[in-house]
Amino acid sequence: MSSISHLRATLNDTLVRLFREFALRDGVDDSDLSNCTLETLVDARQQVIEVVACELAPILETANAHRDPMQKLHPELIAEIFKHMWIGDRFTASYVCRHWRRVAIAHPAVWADMTAFGRSSPRLLLALQRSASSPIDLDFSLDPQSDLVVKRIATATALKLALPSMRSLSIDIRSDTFLLDAFDEPAPLLERFQISKGLQSRDVEHVIQLRSDIFGNSAPRLSCLRFKGIVLPHALIPAFAAVRELHLTPIWSDDMWHSLCEHTLIAMPDLETLHLDLLPRGEATAPFSSRFVPPLARLRNLWVGGLRNIGTGFLLALPHQMCSRVSLHNEGGGVPLEDLLEPLSSVKSMVIWCNLCAVTGDARQFSRMASFMPIHIPSSILTTSVTSYLQALVLQDVDGMLCKSQVFLPRLAYLELVLAASRDNASGFSYDNLESFPHDLRLVAPTLRVLRLTRHPSEISIAYWNNSVYREFMDVLTPDRDVWLEIDGLNVPDIPRTRRRPMTSVASTFASHTASLDEAGRAWAALERISDVALSALQNEE
Repeated sequence: MSSISHLRATLNDTLVRLFREFALRDGVDDSDLSNCTLETLVDARQQVIEVVACELAPILETANAHRDPMQKLHPELIAEIFKHMWIGDRFTASYVCRHWRRVAIAHPAVWADMTAFGRSSPRLLLALQRSASSPIDLDFSLDPQSDLVVKRIATATALKLALPSMRSLSIDIRSDTFLLDAFDEPAPLLERFQISKGLQSRDVEHVIQLRSDIFGNSAPRLSCLRFKGIVLPHALIPAFAAVRELHLTPIWSDDMWHSLCEHTLIAMPDLETLHLDLLPRGEATAPFSSRFVPPLARLRNLWVGGLRNIGTGFLLALPHQMCSRVSLHNEGGGVPLEDLLEPLSSVKSMVIWCNLCAVTGDARQFSRMASFMPIHIPSSILTTSVTSYLQALVLQDVDGMLCKSQVFLPRLAYLELVLAASRDNASGFSYDNLESFPHDLRLVAPTLRVLRLTRHPSEISIAYWNNSVYREFMDVLTPDRDVWLEIDGLNVPDIPRTRRRPMTSVASTFASHTASLDEAGRAWAALERISDVALSALQNEE
């Protein structure tokens, strides 16, 4: 007899017994419950349910053992799987089966991370609804092809309803159809806010200007702002009072400096990081005056970039002397080296990475970076006032450097050459001959203790050092004594007047490499690897 037949027989016997017991309790002689009281019928119904559930349990357990393994996963584990999916794939996965769909709908946190949503779509509204009150991280683009007012209003309405739960919001605006009215409610959880708009058009009809009462004047946790192509109002914005990090690419105007200082920066007393990317459409008619700049007492990181000498004007007007880290990217313009190095009593460590030069001083309290044309680096940077105290130097991609005379480095203890493979044909890189040290650059370092040869962190192949290169290179350095040779990611033969050793003085070039870093980030990482403690140990070694 099958398990189902056995269950049917067992249930029949059990139910007959139960009916007889309940009938006798109400004084009925047979098993007919039609004459029983309502309370008896309710009790009978409950006991029947319990009996059926108890008898069915082992059969259901056996049936579940043959289910798809994915059906057995715990709901919390399935929710974690959803969280690691791209937002579009979450919708697809929610249709795998009823169990997964129930989990997706029952866990609002699954829909809270929308950092890679892409273009706005009807699914955005659905995801916002499903996220309920979970903190939301949203990153999306408004579809420039959508001309339907109904769709734009629906998107704005959904954002407005979700704003109290928004933790991070990033919007790429590709047209002038965005409705800023969506941001007129308080945002108690918002920490990061970003709006980007292309700067192709200067038509005032297409300008997007923030309102001074954005977020209902209340965003107590808002600490990071990123604006590109957005016009800020000529008024204080109370919702920005807690901002500590500002990345701004403003639309150029004659009163931009006035508005930036007197309305935007003054409303951010706790500002620690300021990133200004200046892309002017014309020359400034008003000078950059420091008398308009608010105190900015907590400013520590300053990044300024611009065409011609616009970036220099901004930098000199801002309180750059008190910043621990300053970056100046002045495309096509000069760099005020004396002003930039003013807080440094002497330059102890230097990194020349592509067209960037990063330096730091004694206690590493102040670090500075500037962009140079490679052909101008020796004459602009390697001056006597800089090289006299230099103890550590990292050179990367220096083939374009030209220098007709020797550069004397009397205190240099550590020299690192970051070498890339030379491209000798259209098919790719050749690792037989790495790029040589520039023939026109002559370095004299009599106190050199450590020479490190390494390949570029982004290269994954093992490269080989050309014999003729190191002979010429060592003749240039002319050390008074043997130096320690450290090899990082290269195949290098024995070099005269060097003694090999493991890399113990400074961390590996590759250990500090992150693929997501740009060239400026790699230059900063190289500078941070060179510590004063390591340099002191180098000089005291036997």
